[in-house]
Amino acid sequence: MRRWGCVSLVVAAAALVACTPRLDPRTPAPLPTGAAALVLKTTPPATEYEFNWACPGALINPVRMARDGDAVVFEFLDGRPVDLVWPRGFSARWLDGHAEIVAPDGSVVAEDDAEINGLVGDTRDICEVNGVTYPPAS
Repeated sequence: MRRWGCVSLVVAAAALVACTPRLDPRTPAPLPTGAAALVLKTTPPATEYEFNWACPGALINPVRMARDGDAVVFEFLDGRPVDLVWPRGFSARWLDGHAEIVAPDGSVVAEDDAEINGLVGDTRDICEVNGVTYPPAS
């Protein structure tokens, strides 16, 4: 009798995992209480012609982020501005007195005035953040 109880429990757990909705990686994480959304440039939806997409694989030089009104801006460590476009689903917010960039899963990947590393892409468009590749999203 105990054996069937264990099997039933395993089957029920597998069904729960299979039926749990997965987060769409193109959807920004919800804002927590007390946070305000900031403008962050992100990639537009993919076109039907992007079927042979590949992340360029070039490491983007480290940058710093700052808040500029209701948006975030970036500059290289030498002070030159850079116009970065983040993968769709990333967002920016103002929370507890500082700006943050948030991945679609809700993790904070960058904060204002901190050095941001681990970005890969071409001269402007980011396609990989901290080892995770974000392909175009339709």
